[in-house]
Amino acid sequence: MEFLIAIVLFGVMLAFIIFGNIRMKKEIKAAETTLKCKCKGTTLYIDEQSELFSIVLTIREHKVSEYKKDPLEVHIGSATVGGITTGGVYTTGGGIAQTDHRSDKFELIYKHVQGNEIQFATDISEYAIEEIVLSDELAKKAKNSKIKEYLINGNTIEVVKSVDTTLSTKLYAAGHNLNAISVYNWEKLAGYPTKVKCEKILNWLCGK
Repeated sequence: MEFLIAIVLFGVMLAFIIFGNIRMKKEIKAAETTLKCKCKGTTLYIDEQSELFSIVLTIREHKVSEYKKDPLEVHIGSATVGGITTGGVYTTGGGIAQTDHRSDKFELIYKHVQGNEIQFATDISEYAIEEIVLSDELAKKAKNSKIKEYLINGNTIEVVKSVDTTLSTKLYAAGHNLNAISVYNWEKLAGYPTKVKCEKILNWLCGK
């Protein structure tokens, strides 16, 4: 009896997760369809302010990824199974290891739902936005707002600031590709926004 109850509870929880997942994706898709915006890579183009941006945009902690090669190690071992002992040589490592480090910086993430028919398996693509290009009308409005300090080129909100990446460029030119990527990620960290900056930008996009 307890086993049957457990199965029923598990089924209810699973159904709740599935329906919640589908509902969230439908909300994102509906918001995308209504909003006058377009995302290309790390750039978001918008023509209007709307509370719907709170659905398609989210703020997330930025992590710095480091990469290095795992050393290749050779092992000589043996195993006994059913009274039969076998020996051999095998290796471990040799791949690329990734380590993610937490930071005090954040990202503004744009969520995009693939396709038109929403199902549980429907993918959500996420893009870390580095700049937001405003229409001429919105740019005029932004110049007299709380986010005016983040404007560049008259019509662009600079979410992630440009930083000096000289060291990583030199490492890449010298053929140290993995080290170059790791150093580049650390160099870029200085340009990422604080949570307060992300919140100010998102609030303004929502018309608050």
